[in-house]
Amino acid sequence: MKIKIDFREKKIYLFYKFYLPSITVEQLQYEAVHDKYLNFTNEQVKKVEKIIELIKEIEEKIQPLLNDWNWTELKTLEKAILVNSFYEIFYLKKSKKIIINEYINLSKRYGTTDSSYKIINGILDSINI
Repeated sequence: MKIKIDFREKKIYLFYKFYLPSITVEQLQYEAVHDKYLNFTNEQVKKVEKIIELIKEIEEKIQPLLNDWNWTELKTLEKAILVNSFYEIFYLKKSKKIIINEYINLSKRYGTTDSSYKIINGILDSINI
């Protein structure tokens, strides 16, 4: 279990950087392979590359779930968490309840406001698969 949480934390770190204004998809792909902090295995790199490949599609699928929010209004960490958790629930068909719980815990750990985890919970809970 710890290995999965570590991988999730590293994915959030990577995608957090992506949602900062100065990084491109190409740089994100490069960092997934070469960043010494991330130290992804080959299998993990393939998983990250799949998310990168689908990132615009994932964002488009999340947008209708935002209700009164707009994607651009979300915080960088919220975007990173939503993309990764949505991918696991929608594409990998992992247990929605478990994924929501794990990413909410990560949001509480790294988020700056109490509302972040509530926003993430509401959005992820509205996913219908």
